Amino acid sequence: QNFMLNYDKDNIPEALINKIKPYIDDERFQPAKVREVSVPCTAMCQWVHAMFKYYHVNMEVAPKRAALAQAEGELVVVEAKLKETRAGLKAVEDRVAELEYNYDTAVQKQTDLQNQVKVTEVKLERANRLINGLAGEKSRWKENVGFLEHQEGYIVGDTLVAAGSVAYMGPFMAEFRKDLLKTWTEELDRKGVQHGEDVTVTHTTGDPVVIQQWHLYGLPSDPLSVENGIILFNSSRWPLCIDPQGQANAWIKSMQREHNLCITKLSDKDYG
Repeated sequence: QNFMLNYDKDNIPEALINKIKPYIDDERFQPAKVREVSVPCTAMCQWVHAMFKYYHVNMEVAPKRAALAQAEGELVVVEAKLKETRAGLKAVEDRVAELEYNYDTAVQKQTDLQNQVKVTEVKLERANRLINGLAGEKSRWKENVGFLEHQEGYIVGDTLVAAGSVAYMGPFMAEFRKDLLKTWTEELDRKGVQHGEDVTVTHTTGDPVVIQQWHLYGLPSDPLSVENGIILFNSSRWPLCIDPQGQANAWIKSMQREHNLCITKLSDKDYG
């Protein structure tokens, strides 16, 4: 039994097949006939017939197995080449991705540089305009410097008159103020104190921009009203405004409206 189980059926000699062929063809060596004589021998007969058939089937299959083995071998070679090709393709794809990244980076850098060039050109244009504008201002600055150097010698006299105007001119009318200025300037000349030609408080103390804003708030544009406004803002005490026409009242209310001006009267119950 072990012989039949372990028999090398894939390597049956052709000579052995030729020897048993007459028995295979013999009607007396058929499993059905043998079973009539001996049941145990029936299995041996079936095994011999099976080996005979397996030999012939194997003869047909063997070339196919060889071809399969050859194809599998070729497949291994092809797969190895395919793996190598894929590795090369992966390297090429990585290189292409790197080149695309470098290209995009270079394009972005170029765009940034172009934008910087545009910004720089705009700055240069503005700088040129500024330089040209400043060049035109140069002569005016020189004139202002000369004027201020000239006015520097009048600081003492002009300041003295301005202080006197703020301190003493408030109650007086325009004509009396002119006479008072004339008296002061003559006294300065007698004492040898230099002063400008126009020593009015508007010229020496007033700010044209601020005065223009006062006019927008309703201050009359006559010289007396402007002087009164300057005296009002430069006084160290609360000013008393004699205002029969209500012009100063309207001006102050308009100017201080956004500062939450609080208005009170002597007749108010809670005054004081």
